[in-house]
Amino acid sequence: MNLESAELVKYGNNCLLSTKISYANEFANFAELVPNVDVVEVMKGVGLDYRINHRFLGAGVGFGGSCFHKDVNAIKAWAKSQGYKSRLLEAVLDINDDQEIHIVDIAEELVGNLAGKKITLLGLAFKPGTDDMREAASIRVVNELNKRGITDIIGYDPKANETAKEEFGEKIKYAKSIEEALKNSECAFLITEWDEFKSLKPEDFKKNMKTPNVIDGRRIFDFEEFNNALPFRAIGRIALRK
Repeated sequence: MNLESAELVKYGNNCLLSTKISYANEFANFAELVPNVDVVEVMKGVGLDYRINHRFLGAGVGFGGSCFHKDVNAIKAWAKSQGYKSRLLEAVLDINDDQEIHIVDIAEELVGNLAGKKITLLGLAFKPGTDDMREAASIRVVNELNKRGITDIIGYDPKANETAKEEFGEKIKYAKSIEEALKNSECAFLITEWDEFKSLKPEDFKKNMKTPNVIDGRRIFDFEEFNNALPFRAIGRIALRK
């Protein structure tokens, strides 16, 4: 491999992985138009094809972190400087960024206007296992909530509360525990798929929240269990069409 080709390998990897995530999210939005279609099962089926595999086909509230955004934007900018417009990579980022708008739309479909209601964000870091807030989905979710006049927001993250304060300042409040984050809340958004959130049951939301409306932005909760127990929505398995 020559040097010029080698320089594109890392960019190529991250652009492809970003594309797979946005592809899964596009199909999640398709799935929400058809009752009983579940994007998780659809992507499992797609991933059975050995040419594709299932990795990075998880639908959710969108990817974050510095690498994917940085590399996709870098290739886009370089291509533009050479007179080429990357329509694919533009779409990858547009779909990703739209997921944060979409999850708030889902919440208002379930709850109604969220203005004046207390909102909980479970997870603030861009992924579990880190306190890294760079390009975190929570940032765009908070911005979208603020645009709609929703300011009573409390967040909890097992590791990222302090770095989140550097990002959000006084835009949100910060809880020291799941229970504190859920106390008297009227809508809870699952944003980051930390292991301690995966063990939550409907009863945990019912006993702590004022009104237990739950939005699963990472598909970590058992859909049937939660849907049968409380007002619930999940990315890739709801029927928005009346």
